[in-house]
Amino acid sequence: MCDNRPEILKLKSWNDDIMKSPMKKIFFAIGDGGLWVTLAVLLAGIGEVKANLVTYSLNDFGGNSHIVFGQLPQFDPALGQLTSVRIQFDGSVACSYLVVNNSSIDTPFAFSVSALATMSGGILSASGAQTTSFNGIVPANSFFSVDDAIGVSGVAETSLASDLASFIGTSFVGGYGSGECNLIASDPSNLDYWSMYPTGDFNGYEQISYTYTPYSQLTIAAVSEPATTITGVLLLAPFGVQGFKHLRKVSVTPATFLTG
Repeated sequence: MCDNRPEILKLKSWNDDIMKSPMKKIFFAIGDGGLWVTLAVLLAGIGEVKANLVTYSLNDFGGNSHIVFGQLPQFDPALGQLTSVRIQFDGSVACSYLVVNNSSIDTPFAFSVSALATMSGGILSASGAQTTSFNGIVPANSFFSVDDAIGVSGVAETSLASDLASFIGTSFVGGYGSGECNLIASDPSNLDYWSMYPTGDFNGYEQISYTYTPYSQLTIAAVSEPATTITGVLLLAPFGVQGFKHLRKVSVTPATFLTG
């Protein structure tokens, strides 16, 4: 027996339209994935916390000196919450040597020079080393000079809260550095090696980078805390699921609403 109540007839007409429409499959898919749709909508409201970076540099750090000093700004606490600190340097160490041949015959030579640089920024210390080899022939009773700027670089970083404290403030972080050269010879003993100026001098730059989270981002994260989001999911998801299930029931068995 047919039920001719207006609300039932209206529902039947709406249901028939859906069953004939290309959108039918979409409604079925929504019914099956209703919970995931609800979760996606709720989770989309969570604020994304983005890290920011501020960098300070000491350019031309060293100025051809064996020991170098400088000052790097601390992290300004007004910017936000400091999460990590990184120092790095890049430059060269000058290594100059004089190879002297005291014999009466031409003498071949072969040696290597290791350049080392160490740079500090506050409690962090970075070091880098590079080795270069040289070879040739020194004429009898003569000398041969070697002058080379050997490239070196280094990196150091920390995210420990106990380390970060010393980098926070409105003053400066002390920068200190040094360079050195070490020669390793592998040739006849009748050759003499003299270290010449400016051996060990460093020239380059030092840089300090602070990664931090702005206070505005911290506020967003605090508002969209996980506990609140999960509670919302648990409260609203059943409504989404039941609504989609009801739609699915109407679509699959339209006769249910027409017979008594």
